[in-house]
Amino acid sequence: MFLKSLSYSELEGTGYAWELQGLSLGQVNLVVGKNAKGKTRTLNVITGLGKLLGAQLELQWSSGHYDAEFSDGSDSYRYILSIVNNAVVIEKFIKNGAVLLDRGAGGIGQVFSQTVGKMIAFQAPETQLAAVGRRDQINHPFFEILHQWGASLYYFEFSGNLGKDLVAISQGDSPSVISKFDAPKDTRRVVGIFQAGVTQFGDVFKNRVISEFNSLGYELENVSIDAPAGINFPEVSGRPSWIWVKEKDLPQPIQQAHISNGMFRALSLVIQLVYSDFAYQPSCVIIDDIGEGLDFDRSCKLIELLLAKCSNTSMQLIMASNDRFVMNKVPLESWTVLDRKGHICNVYNYSNSKEKFDEFKFTGLNNFDFLASDFIWESSKE
Repeated sequence: MFLKSLSYSELEGTGYAWELQGLSLGQVNLVVGKNAKGKTRTLNVITGLGKLLGAQLELQWSSGHYDAEFSDGSDSYRYILSIVNNAVVIEKFIKNGAVLLDRGAGGIGQVFSQTVGKMIAFQAPETQLAAVGRRDQINHPFFEILHQWGASLYYFEFSGNLGKDLVAISQGDSPSVISKFDAPKDTRRVVGIFQAGVTQFGDVFKNRVISEFNSLGYELENVSIDAPAGINFPEVSGRPSWIWVKEKDLPQPIQQAHISNGMFRALSLVIQLVYSDFAYQPSCVIIDDIGEGLDFDRSCKLIELLLAKCSNTSMQLIMASNDRFVMNKVPLESWTVLDRKGHICNVYNYSNSKEKFDEFKFTGLNNFDFLASDFIWESSKE
């Protein structure tokens, strides 16, 4: 299922108000904007909604108003959620125009019962989403599609270390193997995820990781898990292990701590996406600061790899970047330009500003110049 559009606001009427207006999305999306225009915050809003619907996060913020539209190709869905003072005051779920959930303040509302064939009254805790709390394959099977979207959404912070500072811990003779569904949500646990991939799928998984990683311009002969060398972890109870890689032009493998930051981030992302290919199909992959720390060639090849993954699956890809190489590699039709004025974050993309985007193509400039030259705003002034 795709997230087609999202509007969001919070803390209206206060000095902390923030609003995202009319974000529309396709299968491949690159969110761009100058610093402090709302890129990371936008990705966080989508991720937060996914965690709520995927039951990975309890309601813990005081204000938030979501209006999200989804599509699975044949059906369209709309989910509206309004949170005030840590309580759900509005929650609606609509499928193809038919209201299936309509809840108001006090947790009181109506939900469609598949077995009864009509809307029935209910009351839910004010701090709990009814779309999560009333999941029921018999009476309310329509909530599953929301849950699956949220549970299958993955967020990668590419400017972070993506797990370079973490080891896996084994106790006794039992290897540290992650659960199939829980641990991959924590994209820092790449050591455990790689270990799980090898344990569950064997050399086929490892060879796929090496193949995809080498397609970025690296030359690995092997990736493995082993104990750290020359580093003590006195605070750890158990046997620590982490990633080692063997490059073709080096006589010995190098361990996780000595792998360059950019290389490790790319390897971590590849391992986790390959694991997802083998274990399940993610609904939505969100990557903030994609390309950060990579050179031109590898940044471009990473984008090519991600686009190829999308072309072969139904996975939705939402990336954010200020990287020139990334911007030049992603077609303008997939761009979302954010421009924040005060507390309002405005969206410009091909669907609402087609003439500007098409006009820029005739300039012959690189995509990066579309943002750097303020083309969409400067041309509006003429």
